Amino acid sequence: AAAGDDFDTRQVIGVEAFATIVASLCGGVIQTTPYIGHPAYKAMGGRAAYTLATALFVGGAGLFGYFGYLYAIIPKATVFPILVFVGLEITAQSFQATPKKHYTAIVLACVPALAALALIFIDKIFGDLAPQGIAIGSLSGPLQAELQTVRILASGFIVTSLLWASGLAAIIDRRLHVASIYFGIAATCSFFGIIHSPLPGSPMFLPWNLDAASLLTPLQYGGGYFLTAILLFGWHCWLQSSVPVSDFEPEPAENAH
Repeated sequence: AAAGDDFDTRQVIGVEAFATIVASLCGGVIQTTPYIGHPAYKAMGGRAAYTLATALFVGGAGLFGYFGYLYAIIPKATVFPILVFVGLEITAQSFQATPKKHYTAIVLACVPALAALALIFIDKIFGDLAPQGIAIGSLSGPLQAELQTVRILASGFIVTSLLWASGLAAIIDRRLHVASIYFGIAATCSFFGIIHSPLPGSPMFLPWNLDAASLLTPLQYGGGYFLTAILLFGWHCWLQSSVPVSDFEPEPAENAH
């Protein structure tokens, strides 16, 4: 819609999600869902042929293995500016194509991603210090706890960002019952390590297989999400019974332009 096209969101995402599942069964590790840079490509003249050519080129690279040759031929100094441009365009488009009242939700969604970015450098630092016998376990207790918090927040950060942003956007729109569903899903994900896994490498788990120390994290995070969901749903029920429906209708979305 931001680029002037009117695609059915459920149909597009549904097809891409199905393709991602099929790819995962064949050994693929990267999702195929399109990201938000579509308006930029269209503004530069890209149309259906551009998308098809990209799919054929990338698909051919995977089938015939010429990615390795591209890595050797194309210098990194050429690729990195493209990645910076893509990142800037995605960030800008996130605000340009989103109602102003939802800006807070966009910013909130960035927090888990920033934690994941910080964790990359933390792991690199302690990886270089490992030969000297310096590990996170040798740090003071409070600092260990802070670094573990960053690791927990970074675990499953994409799902966390989606749930946080969706929940907050629903709250802003006064759809508290919908927000309670998002936080209920977050609670369930926390209990199984889909998000906020406390284990090294951030794997998923069954809560009854955890030791007492590790079990504390999913109980705390999952319990917090669950209580938030109950609070929001209770608030929704109270408003429905005490506030006229006309006063409870969400305000029209303001366009960011």
